[in-house]
Amino acid sequence: MDCNGLFFHQRNSEIMRVVQNNNFGETRYGRLAKIYDFLDLLHFGHIGRRSSNFFLGQLPHVPQNPLIVGCGSGDFAVAYIQSENPNRLTINDLAPGMIELTKRRIGRLSWPGKLLVLQGDITQTAATEEYDFIALPYVLNMFSPRARIEFLKKIKSILKPEGVILVSDFARPRHPLFLLLHYLIWGLAVLFFWAAAGNKPNRLGEMPQHFHEAGLSMIQSKRFLGGLYAAVLLKK
Repeated sequence: MDCNGLFFHQRNSEIMRVVQNNNFGETRYGRLAKIYDFLDLLHFGHIGRRSSNFFLGQLPHVPQNPLIVGCGSGDFAVAYIQSENPNRLTINDLAPGMIELTKRRIGRLSWPGKLLVLQGDITQTAATEEYDFIALPYVLNMFSPRARIEFLKKIKSILKPEGVILVSDFARPRHPLFLLLHYLIWGLAVLFFWAAAGNKPNRLGEMPQHFHEAGLSMIQSKRFLGGLYAAVLLKK
């Protein structure tokens, strides 16, 4: 049932639509939804997925109320369900097209759990509940350093005291050869997403310092492909 476009039910799903906000930038990635997976291949997407999925199955505790911010085309959501088999899962994205992709992929699974969807700026939703696991797969590169810190603070505010945050994203490699490849991939990504979606990814810079300034501490971290990609587990 639709109630003025704000709330409606589907089988095994509860969809909540929230107003988008410009504080952290809107996205037009939805127009890329149909070719997103193909674009993913252009920058070693399988390595990116490996970094996102690395800590699944070895989290400090079994999450009871997990949230995926920036669900994209649904690869991580599917991997999470297959690994953790949660009773419920909340997904979030600014782009309706990406949410639809994720819902279709989850719908192909024989998963009996409950799917909740938050469409829009997660930082502007009413803090009616907290999450014990929050995943940020390739989200932080879309923020400037200062906005990134503020975003992480808001994510921290909806994290349970014992909860963990999983960050997976591009990283700055240390080896000169991989550093050159990093600049090449990054430059192509910035050019393409600016032209196609109006978004300009921001350099990640000193990510550990940004975590610290947001009041988060690292539990574990892992680098991939010479340091081009990284996965980090964080806590309050």
